[in-house]
Amino acid sequence: MLRHLLVALAVAGSTLVAGPGSAVAAPAPLSAAQLSHRLRAEVMGYLPYWELTDATVAGLDYEGLTTIAFFSVGLDAAGHLGRTGRGYAALMSDGAGAVIDAAHAAGVRAIVSFSSFGSAKNDAFFTDPAAQATFVGEAVALVAARGLDGADLDIELISASSLDGYAATAGALSARLRAANPDAFTTVATNASVSGGQMAARALAAGVGRAFLMGYDYRTSDSTTVGSVAPLVRAGGGLALSASLDLYVAMGVPLDRVILGLPLYGRTWQTADPGFGAERVAGSSGTVFFFRDLASLQAEGTTLVADTDTIESSARLVRAVDGAIYQTYYDSAATIAPKLALVAGRGLAGVGFWALGYDRDPAWWQLVGESFRAPSTTADVGLQPVSDRPGNAAQPR
Repeated sequence: MLRHLLVALAVAGSTLVAGPGSAVAAPAPLSAAQLSHRLRAEVMGYLPYWELTDATVAGLDYEGLTTIAFFSVGLDAAGHLGRTGRGYAALMSDGAGAVIDAAHAAGVRAIVSFSSFGSAKNDAFFTDPAAQATFVGEAVALVAARGLDGADLDIELISASSLDGYAATAGALSARLRAANPDAFTTVATNASVSGGQMAARALAAGVGRAFLMGYDYRTSDSTTVGSVAPLVRAGGGLALSASLDLYVAMGVPLDRVILGLPLYGRTWQTADPGFGAERVAGSSGTVFFFRDLASLQAEGTTLVADTDTIESSARLVRAVDGAIYQTYYDSAATIAPKLALVAGRGLAGVGFWALGYDRDPAWWQLVGESFRAPSTTADVGLQPVSDRPGNAAQPR
């Protein structure tokens, strides 16, 4: 507890000493030699502050991960970090400290996600160079003081006119982190549509190591027709995981620096009938459920159908509850397999998940680990890890 308190005070700008005349050393990030060699691709998971619980921490599978991203520390329009927010408090907690220590012991990176939402605030920030410099300075100080291995930048909703400032900020953050730690790992979280492709292309060109394509919420609570929140493809075309990757390529995004983000949650809608592609009942709203709660969901009402949408690659559960029909779409081990195969087939840097804690099934993480295990022989080929440094060729870790 003392170490984490000292780190928190150091980040706040206090001068700390361990004893008379001796400064407190910040915890050290991982060196390249300390990184795990278990997996042949990136496997990144966001750990949101609301999931930093004893149950989630106890269930983390470090064998199936390369990077844990603490979500999140916010920033304001002037570039200052949100030190009164729950995300910051969680990052500075003993629980987060225990995760960082355990991750490092297992050769797994621990990074922090810096987030900002809303076009008005983001546009003000990305047109203010002084605010951007303030943020970069405070972010780099926090990463160093907490002994983290890098940072993720999750900016959602900005105008096209703010892309220059966005790229400059992401690039400056990446450069400053690497100046302090040559092995620092940097990512940006980008959406699955045109604006996300633009942001990914610009950030990677500015020197950020990876783009985390948020491959979820293709359907939301108010979608007219129901189906997977992360469809592999869509019948008749339309935005889906495969189409998003095509869009990224068309915008010049190098796929070997893209992490495909997948959801550890599903969604339930009330529908008028039990068929595929049914319409959501007007006036109703779809609800999110977490994979860990699937058994409870199955026990509610009467199961009418439990099958698979083979086109979109999604499991489906149809239930009757108090005379109403509800359809739930989620990923099973069978339906996630083609999406994991997409990572290898398209030469991506790896896979990621939103969010750790939403699924606590060891079998799930065993599947992920098996899908990306390190080659045991020269004949066991597939994805090869790519250096986080832009422009470097693929090389074994």
